[in-house]
Parts: sequence; C-alpha cells; structure tokens
Amino acid sequence: MKERRYSDIIPEIHLHRKKDCIMIDSKKVYEFEGVVKECLPNTQFVIEIDVNGAKHNVIGYLSGKMRMHFIRILEGDKVKIEMTPYDKEKGRITFRSMNK
Repeated sequence: MKERRYSDIIPEIHLHRKKDCIMIDSKKVYEFEGVVKECLPNTQFVIEIDVNGAKHNVIGYLSGKMRMHFIRILEGDKVKIEMTPYDKEKGRITFRSMNK
C-alpha cells in the first residue's frame, strides 16, 4: 500500500490566466476589471466589464471588508469584481483602484 502524503490529500491551487480574467480553482471564482457606470440603491452598482472585446453590464455589490472600512465608490471608478460561474449577472466588488 502506498503511503499518502499531505500534498496528495490537499489539492493544489492552480491559476488559469486568460486575457481578461483569473479563475482560482480552490474558490471557483472569476475575477474581472471594470468601470462603474451607475450607482444603484443599497450599495449596488452597474459595472461594465470587457470580456474578449465584448462589453457586458453586471450588477455588483460591495464586499464586507469594503463596507467595514467605509470605502466609497462613485461613477467612473475602476474596480475589480469577482463572479461565480453559476451567476453571470451579479458579482462582488473586492477592490477599487486609486487611479481613474
């Protein structure tokens, strides 16, 4: 019987890099960069992302850390958004870049 190691039990984290997004296997999350087009009530935003040359509008909401640290987002800000492969219409805003 073959001896099992810790590295055999725990799967490795692989990064799949495409042109526009990063997918992390362990979390099953796609990460995109986009621009905030419209502010909606309840800390939701319409974000325009560019995927392989096609522009898509996605509804994004603030992550918990951004709410906790009172980070404000306005129209025209560049943000990073995480989306699951199950719902392509909504995503979580995880980062606001300093430069517009």
